Amino acid sequence: MATTALLSLAQVRLLTREAYGKNKFKEAVAYAAGQPSNFSWKALLNPPKTGAEWSQVGHTPEYLAWKESWERLDRLAIPGVHIEWMPKQFFGAHYELPRKLLVDGFSAFLALCDELEGQSRQSLESEVPGEASVDDRGQSVRAALISLPSVRFDELTEAARMVWHTLSRVDDAVDQSDPQDRAARCLKVLRKQVRTRESRATEDVRDLCRALDFLADSLVNSPRDVHLQGRTLREVQIPGLGTKWLENNLKLVELALGFDPTAGRDERPRRVQLRYLDPQHLARPNARAIDVYLRGQDHPLEYEPSVVVVCENLESMERFPALPGGIALFGNGKEALALMGAADFIGSAAQLLYWGDIDEDGLSILSSVRASYPHVRSLAMDLDTLIEFQRFGTSIDVDGKLIEVHNLRPSHLTESEQRAFDAVTAQPAQGHRRLEQERIPADYVRAQAKAAITH
Repeated sequence: MATTALLSLAQVRLLTREAYGKNKFKEAVAYAAGQPSNFSWKALLNPPKTGAEWSQVGHTPEYLAWKESWERLDRLAIPGVHIEWMPKQFFGAHYELPRKLLVDGFSAFLALCDELEGQSRQSLESEVPGEASVDDRGQSVRAALISLPSVRFDELTEAARMVWHTLSRVDDAVDQSDPQDRAARCLKVLRKQVRTRESRATEDVRDLCRALDFLADSLVNSPRDVHLQGRTLREVQIPGLGTKWLENNLKLVELALGFDPTAGRDERPRRVQLRYLDPQHLARPNARAIDVYLRGQDHPLEYEPSVVVVCENLESMERFPALPGGIALFGNGKEALALMGAADFIGSAAQLLYWGDIDEDGLSILSSVRASYPHVRSLAMDLDTLIEFQRFGTSIDVDGKLIEVHNLRPSHLTESEQRAFDAVTAQPAQGHRRLEQERIPADYVRAQAKAAITH
């Protein structure tokens, strides 16, 4: 039997919210720049089209309320908002049915959003507690209205105005063009940052503008990186901003400017934390067990290692069992390659081992290390180890949430390592998602290290 899905005001309200989210940044910048809006939007209202559909809904209370709601909106005569009516004849009678909602211009769209939001608040206030309208996708309109933020285009346009004017000034200084797209993308990034913590949207925008103003002044009539030569990011003196601001927001600054203004900067020397493992060395009076290595440092290592073990986590490095001629190096997760590059003593070691968690991240790090150091061997990161200690695994991350997997298969794993990777990333899950290296007993690690070295 034929049916028709009448598009209600509640459903249109959700659609307008979705359209607002997709277009708000671009339109806010265009408004701030004084550019005309080319925005248009429409929604098909799905009235009855056939006699069979009319027979089903044409005289029901639901249809009459639906038609009245669109008549009421049409009578408001919101500038730029139009309802297209369609003449139809069913069983000899003539009717005018609402067919399409048309919006011309973003200001008209915002006026429609405001009207729909006002109606939704009135509806929620008058609704009987515990009841909720449900749209044709099975979503609760009440829940959707409560969970979505209100439309704040005035706040957004003020932020856009600040970013737009600053970028226009910057572009005059560095000979860039088309700042509108970059301004819109900056606003989008800033909004994502605000949602991750207590809202301080205006302050974030002002901080960005303050940094861009400083860089514009610094870049006038100068090569793009001269003013940063000999400085680290934390040494750049931007008035009113902390030493970590540029370091934490460099990608945002690059997005705003269209290039990296810090290409000539000095990098802070990487500190490589390590532990001496050789039992003869550790038996000496006052022997140094923990050390920090800086490339080009004045004092050398206590001894040149024959074996280097890179550990993903700090505690695993600090508690690694004794190993003749060995040094354990803290890889700090995904920073492993950068830290290994700073530890030039790795190149002279006869053996290189990597030990990390058996999970998607740990095995992916191992793969990236092997891409640069093909001779590296893994330690306790195979399927046998996973099976042996599976009971100590977990599928919950540090925030108490289920560990998500992305199934981006690494390309530099051995067969047994790949099987471990497949096991912890299986969909649906067939066991724990993570076996942390701290859960592996020291005796097992010592035996695995000995086997890897003598192999």
